[in-house]
Amino acid sequence: MSWFTILKRAKSKYADPKNLSKKKQKLLQSKPSFDVKFPKYSYPDNEIEEVIRTSKGKKPVNMKDLDKKNNTMMLDLVGEKMSDWEDTIKDMDIHIIKLKMQYGRPRPYEVSDKIESTTDTDDSPSFPSGHSAEAYALAKILSDKYPKKKKELNTLASKIALSRVQMGNHYPSDIEVGKDVGNLIADKYLEVRA
Repeated sequence: MSWFTILKRAKSKYADPKNLSKKKQKLLQSKPSFDVKFPKYSYPDNEIEEVIRTSKGKKPVNMKDLDKKNNTMMLDLVGEKMSDWEDTIKDMDIHIIKLKMQYGRPRPYEVSDKIESTTDTDDSPSFPSGHSAEAYALAKILSDKYPKKKKELNTLASKIALSRVQMGNHYPSDIEVGKDVGNLIADKYLEVRA
């Protein structure tokens, strides 16, 4: 058995619900206001070197905002208030944490001593990326309401997603699947809210 196969089968310490924050434990026990059917996902087992390379590269000057104010940045683009979107974002987070726990993928810093966590927003399993899923879901939902802002919203969603690999918090496949998850959540949200 190869080292990468062993690594792929390893679980994040956060795959144990006891290691999640109280907020994420509560989300895990919650039911979203709408159901989304997700396909079975998988991820490759050879992305750690790409994460190391990307995390050593140049980072955006607004990295902290992309990390901590990601949803606010999306909403600010269209002049919306966070208070009006808290329930929707909570629904997204419920779907995302349930998927993360299903896969239990360890974070890059959990498998390589060449990567260091620089944030407290990575306290759950790695796959799929929650920041990516939220960003792409909001981009799609807000683009439906503000079609003239679609390009800006998608550009910002891409920056938020990429920042997660640049920070060393996610693998590229976490981002790719996060985008798919976000689009599926947005599609269902738009369908039930129509």
